[in-house]
Amino acid sequence: MIKIKPLFTVFILILLTVTVNAQSFEDFVNDRDKDNQRFKSSFNTYKTTIDKEFDEYKKIVNEEYKKYTKNLSKHWGKPVLSSQKIWVEYSKDMRSRKTVDFGRGVIKISVIIPENDRYYNKKINDLLADLLTENTKTAFKRDPISQNIERRIKKKLSNVISSNIKKNPIVTDIFFKSPKPSKAKVKRKVKEIRKKTVVKKQPSKVKNSVIVSIKLRIPKAFKKKARIYVPTVKRLSKKWRVDPALIMAIIQTESAFNPMAKSYVPAYGLMQIVPRSAGLDTSKVLFGKRKLLSPSFLFNGTNNINVGSCYVNILMYRYLKKIKNKKNRLLCAIASYNTGAGNVARAFIGHTNINQASKKINRMNSRQVYNRLINHLTHQEAVHYVKNITKRMNYYKGL
Repeated sequence: MIKIKPLFTVFILILLTVTVNAQSFEDFVNDRDKDNQRFKSSFNTYKTTIDKEFDEYKKIVNEEYKKYTKNLSKHWGKPVLSSQKIWVEYSKDMRSRKTVDFGRGVIKISVIIPENDRYYNKKINDLLADLLTENTKTAFKRDPISQNIERRIKKKLSNVISSNIKKNPIVTDIFFKSPKPSKAKVKRKVKEIRKKTVVKKQPSKVKNSVIVSIKLRIPKAFKKKARIYVPTVKRLSKKWRVDPALIMAIIQTESAFNPMAKSYVPAYGLMQIVPRSAGLDTSKVLFGKRKLLSPSFLFNGTNNINVGSCYVNILMYRYLKKIKNKKNRLLCAIASYNTGAGNVARAFIGHTNINQASKKINRMNSRQVYNRLINHLTHQEAVHYVKNITKRMNYYKGL
């Protein structure tokens, strides 16, 4: 009988343990690599899906604008549509138009009437009264372009977030102290306004018809509009660790406090959020997954300011985090909000690597960074943007 010595037994056990552990570790590494590959494959598939969905989103936007413009052109020579600082609303029959230019502080009411119509003043008065009390929820319901975009993207896309729109005033807060003025007060205000306006007539594209219109100025409109957003801006700025004066300056520059602001990009709302860029970046933070934000979500004023403030936070503390000087980082964040961090990097080093650009920026003072942006940003729009934001921030420092 062979006797196995205790020491040899221990050696055999250790050898078996090491072999088993080595095999287990190899299996672990293989499983981990497979998991990583599956994660990367899943992420790339999801990213491709999001990109395709945004392309479809933009296609839908373009189709709806084109279709509505074509219908409008049957009544109006050159149709005017809503933009960043101008809100335009047509009646269902497309024969009347209300326009509010928040940037210039001008309101215009226009109606297509038969040449022999003697009751156009009542039509103008009714439209003006309606405008003075209209809110954002009603405006969204009356907007065929936004309604059709919302309906189609909800039906066709799987990664969309929508929302209810609050009843925020469009111009009521400019003309009245109360958010819900009585009919008598509205009637008096209409009468007061009409005493100061002159009806103008011009040819119409519609046969045997003319366009009658009135125009009135609303001085300091943006100051009156700004007041209602101050509490929301202060609360959300604190949440996202950004200067409330910066958010107010961005809103004024992007939309002049037009709550129904939009552009063909597409971009929506007070801070002109683009669903593909700021929308995707912030939705990952807000909802844990990249999502496309619908018009209804971004026309909700609180949602819009929350997304915009979150995006400024991402710029300041993620994309531009290697810029050490806070003032320099702020200046680059302002430019990035308009033109992207890659274009900001290009202004300093000729290509889009912001981490490499940060090294150069860190050797510069704030005046040098500002001058570099003003003189080397590719797009003049971005140059004016930096100038306007930095100037307007001083005005809102009182917040």
